[in-house]
Amino acid sequence: MTGSIKENLKGHVVVAFLLFGLTPLVKIGGMPGFGVPRFIMLAVVAACAVVGCAAAAVRREEARVRLTPMDGFFAVFYALYLISYMASVDAGVSFTAVLNEFVFPALYVLFRVLMSGSVAGSFCRAAALSAAFAALALSLWGQLQYFFDIDVPGSLKALFKTHHFPVIASLGNPNFLAEVLTLSLPSAAVFMNQSRRPSAAAVLIVLMGLTVFLTYSRLAWFVFLLLLSLLVLGAPVGKKKPAAAALGLVVALWAGFFTYHSVTGSTKTARVVKSFSLASGSPLLDRAVIYGSSLAMLRDAGFAGMGPGMFGQRYLEYQGDFIRGHPRGVDIKRLVDLDHAHSDVLETGIDSGYPAMAVYALLLGAGSLAGLRRFFRGKGREPADPFYLLPLGFTLFSLFAFPFFIPQSRLIFCLGFAFLAARRGRGVDLRAGRRLLACAALTTVLCFAWPYGRLMLSNFHYIRGLAFFGRDFDRAFDRFGRGIAAYPYNGLNYFSMGALLLNAGSPAGLRYMEESRRFMSSSSTALYLARGYRGHGRDEDARRWDRFIRRNRPDLLPRVAGEKEVIDGGRAGE
Repeated sequence: MTGSIKENLKGHVVVAFLLFGLTPLVKIGGMPGFGVPRFIMLAVVAACAVVGCAAAAVRREEARVRLTPMDGFFAVFYALYLISYMASVDAGVSFTAVLNEFVFPALYVLFRVLMSGSVAGSFCRAAALSAAFAALALSLWGQLQYFFDIDVPGSLKALFKTHHFPVIASLGNPNFLAEVLTLSLPSAAVFMNQSRRPSAAAVLIVLMGLTVFLTYSRLAWFVFLLLLSLLVLGAPVGKKKPAAAALGLVVALWAGFFTYHSVTGSTKTARVVKSFSLASGSPLLDRAVIYGSSLAMLRDAGFAGMGPGMFGQRYLEYQGDFIRGHPRGVDIKRLVDLDHAHSDVLETGIDSGYPAMAVYALLLGAGSLAGLRRFFRGKGREPADPFYLLPLGFTLFSLFAFPFFIPQSRLIFCLGFAFLAARRGRGVDLRAGRRLLACAALTTVLCFAWPYGRLMLSNFHYIRGLAFFGRDFDRAFDRFGRGIAAYPYNGLNYFSMGALLLNAGSPAGLRYMEESRRFMSSSSTALYLARGYRGHGRDEDARRWDRFIRRNRPDLLPRVAGEKEVIDGGRAGE
């Protein structure tokens, strides 16, 4: 294995390592895609794209790219996404959502050109190596968190309405961690196939499997076992035994933990069992409230959609309609605010319209089927063949979660579909590698030169302001103000400034709270506004927000009058 690693520490490994390994390790609590680490990652990706494009242009490389139907689906989907922005019902919200997407088409183009040229093999090996190392680090950190009772963040506890949520492997969010590790499984298999000691690589897969189990993410359990079973069936002859051994050990470990939790009465076991009982009463498991509200949104979205990012802005009002329409079938104690529909297909239709939803579904379906066919047709002749399973894994998550909106998952999405499209199917040859790279570089530079850099700076000030919230008014006030000045479309800074001022008794906080409603929808905002207006003698306005809470989040009614909201460092509204 040592020789294999040395061979891969060449060529494009720096780019691959930055894409797959660096950012998840910058901040262990930064796995979720909603904080500063998200923006660090996208900045790194953009920098890699620009550097790669510049290097290829200097070397005067001309890659022979064969355009395929997969490329067409990808291009049409993003074209429809941009068109839906132009028709958005709220340009301020959609502008920020679109801004987060620009880098990924450029990254896809970069991957396509690299995988179509002479460096394709070295790039795939480097990507697999760095993804495997990142997965190893994340797995070990997750297990340390579980076995040494390093507790979950307060924002996650608040999501489940309890401070007794069990210690699990989460690194900030258990579902995100499980998803990233599961989607890294094909890369670990590539690493195994090109390793001189596949048994050592099998140990990595077992460690990943244990961590996925300890997240208690049920969807990830299914996808992980399915992908691992397919990898065993399609493994090269010399690699079948290690792959089968890894599958057997993963199943044995999972069965052992199930048995342990059923026969022991330890504190940790009781907390794990409680996690299942909590989930069984939550719409996050049966999806009844989420999907019922989302289908109503989809009907109203129309041909062009509501606009990128609008699901999170409009969800609460549709949830309120669903609750009133099904008063006996909904447990209102388990309601939550949501930013995403827990189905990328549904959310794409809501945000970008029916044509975009259809193209996205075709992209996922065609990619999954073509990947499976080529994976089993190749029978492991190439070490990188497991990459063919990436579209299938992404599709399974995309049906019941939202990997398209998580940067780490979307990087793997670009890699998997670019790999599949580059595998010389039927298509049109295009000798324009340098031009394609130049377009990718121009896109990323224009995106980051002004607007995206300001958005990143605004989120940095927001995170720093939260660090001072409740203990240093002046410094928190300064940070939130600088965040608003840096990027005036970021609702988080308006919300936090309003909360800061209202907690200090200043009526100026009401203006900031109202302004935050232009860019984000949150039950916490409604609570602050109801209490703030009542405290400053504006009873009619207070009753308006009382009605909003009673309509959309009736579980929060006991908190309307007296309880003081506290920002604990999580995203507003969670």
